[in-house]
Formats: sequence, C-alpha cells, structure tokens
Amino acid sequence: IANYRFYEEKFMTTALVVCTNGTEDIEYLSCVDILNRGGVHVTTCAVNTAEERLVNLANGNVVLTNTTIEDLDGDFDIIVVPGGPKTDSLNGSDKFIDLLKQQKANNKKIAAICAAPYVVLYKNGILQKHDNMTCYPGCDNEGIFKSCEIAITDNQQIITANGPFNAIKFALTILKEFVSEDAYKEVAKAVLAI
Repeated sequence: IANYRFYEEKFMTTALVVCTNGTEDIEYLSCVDILNRGGVHVTTCAVNTAEERLVNLANGNVVLTNTTIEDLDGDFDIIVVPGGPKTDSLNGSDKFIDLLKQQKANNKKIAAICAAPYVVLYKNGILQKHDNMTCYPGCDNEGIFKSCEIAITDNQQIITANGPFNAIKFALTILKEFVSEDAYKEVAKAVLAI
C-alpha cells in the first residue's frame, strides 16, 4: 500500500463530494479516491429525496456516504459535483443549491463534471455565459460551453470537465489547481498519470 506523505500531515483542505441516485459512477468514485490520495479531507454527501446515505450510482455501484444534505453541517474549501443521468435531481435540494451559491459568493472553489456544469451550475446562475466552461456533449442546449476536456474559469474558482473518460484527469486538476502542486505530483505519479 502506497504511503502518501500527505496523510502524515494535518488535513489542510476540505472537500465535499456529492452524489444522488443516478450519479455517474466513475466521476464520483474517481474524485473521492484521488482527493483522498492527495490528503484532502473528503466528506461524501447524499443529495436525494429518500434522505438516506445509501446511494445507487448510475451503473450499478452502491455507495454509503458520510452524510446526507439534510444533516450536513460546516463549510468546505471545495465542493465537487459529479454528473450522470440523474444530475437534474440535485436541483431539487434548495439546501444544496444555496450551499453552492454561498460557496461562490465566498470565493471558494467548485468543481463540476459531465452534465453538472450546465444542469446544476449554469442553470442556477453559478456559471455565467462569459465563463470559460465545458460540459458533456449535448447537455448544453445554449451553445455557450466549450468543446474541451477540462476548463477553468478566469478567476480560477470553478473547474469543469466534459465526462467520465476524463474523471481522473479532472480530479487531478482539482488537486493541482485547488490544493497544491506537490499533492498533484505525488498522486499523479502514483497513478501513472505523469
């Protein structure tokens, strides 16, 4: 088992990674795994109508989150929003959308992949038309998102990515841009990304 020196240090960065029934498996699991490897203190959170911690992801994986949106307390340096076929259901939680809006207002970091940049961030005014952003092909019916793998807003506050194939690259970009170059290099080297 690899021994990452970041685990020996006090957790300096906190991240909230959310999911709902139907969240894309690779996007959720990759983010949780890569951020944990990078020494980020990750809290996983179910945002669903059942108010349960047990979540059925889109492709058969079942995960048990640390908490639910109803029980969530505290604030986070980073909020990560995976996509998938049921991404729109995240919009049904006023508490979650308010949390995202507060995160942006407080100049804290947000990352979203797949459908989430358009379906959640853009539709709720967290991303604007002038922002540098990407999403899963076909999710953007307004033609304002770029066709690229990963995009970062000009103010370096929001990272977006286009889909499952780039989930590990997306998570590594979160480490690099939002945590530290050292954390990024350590984990990227361990997973053979560099």
